[in-house]
Parts: sequence; C-alpha cells; structure tokens
Amino acid sequence: MKRSTRRKDIYMCVKNEWTRRDGPHGYCIADIPVKEVRQHSSHHEEMNKLMSSSYKYLAMAAFYKRADVALPGFVKLMTDLFEIDMNFARDLITYVTKRGDSLNLLPIYRPSAYEDLLVFLAGRTGLPGLEEALNDTKSLHTYTLKVIESARGADDKSDPHRKHVLEDGVLNHKVNTTKKLADLLHRLETFKSDEDYYIGEYHVDLELRN
Repeated sequence: MKRSTRRKDIYMCVKNEWTRRDGPHGYCIADIPVKEVRQHSSHHEEMNKLMSSSYKYLAMAAFYKRADVALPGFVKLMTDLFEIDMNFARDLITYVTKRGDSLNLLPIYRPSAYEDLLVFLAGRTGLPGLEEALNDTKSLHTYTLKVIESARGADDKSDPHRKHVLEDGVLNHKVNTTKKLADLLHRLETFKSDEDYYIGEYHVDLELRN
C-alpha cells in the first residue's frame, strides 16, 4: 500500500489496521483502483417493486387500524407482509453492494391502496384488501420468475448465484403467500349474505391475530 496525504482519503492505516480518519494525517490507499461490477438492472427494479409493495401493505395496515374498521388481524397480516418485503429489499441492497455494484434506487410512488379501501368503508372491507394483496403478490411472483429465467441465460451470461438468492428468498415466500392469501380470499367469498360475511370476516380476523 502507498501512503497519501490527500484530504479526500477517508481511512488511515495504523499498524496494518484500517481506521477512519479524524485529522489531517496520512492514509493508505490501494495501488490499483477497485472496479465496480456491472449489475443487471433487474436487481434495482426488484428492489423498487419490493419497496413499493411494502409501502402499499403499510397503507392497508393503517386502514384496517382505523377505529371504524377495527380488524387487528388484518393489521397484523398487512404489517407482516410489509416487514417481509422491506427485509427482502434490504437483503437485495446488501447483496448488490457485496457484488461491487453502485446502488441505484428508483422512485417509490405513493400507493392509492388506502383511498381504494375507503370506498368499501361501509361494506366488506376485508375482501378488497385480500384481493389487492393477492394481486400484488402474484405480480411480484411473475416478475421474479422472469428475473430468475434471465439469470439462467446462456453459459457465458448465466448467474447461478443470483438465481439462488431470488429462488431461496423472494420466490419461495411469494409462492407461500399466494397460497395463504388465496385461501383466505376464498373463505370470505363463500359468504354470500352480508350477515354471514361479517361473521365470517370476524372469525378470519381472529385467526389472523395469532
């Protein structure tokens, strides 16, 4: 390693250990610059979709927490989905930076989920929320499959590690979540009369609290 007194260097080498600078001393810099690894743009798009999805779940959780809705089981469901997708997004950020890429965060737009559910405020509130969550989960599942397919590619363009990361994490969760949401949705759809529906929604909400 060479020593430099350039003020833009942020680490110094003391007894062969890297420490952050706290004064105008000499700092160790590499003889050869570290090159960034060119990443697939799908990484950043996947992050964006996960963050947008988590934002939507957070909005729906806030709706179900309203005093005039009061479905704590649905609050817990949407909050869990929010946390899981946000954690997946964070894991992807860590994965991308470990591979040497620069982070490129895309805009996250305000979801309309809260206002969409307000339309059903005086009616069946659980059903439209499950439909929205299921459609969002299916959309992310489909996109993740496309990313995984592109990771297979030809021999010179295949990326088995990226494929494994997505299959073992996001894809596996989306498959299980799709089944769970579809089952809940089907149960609520079987209640035809309003009286039966509200009783059924209450029991489903009780189950979701645990």
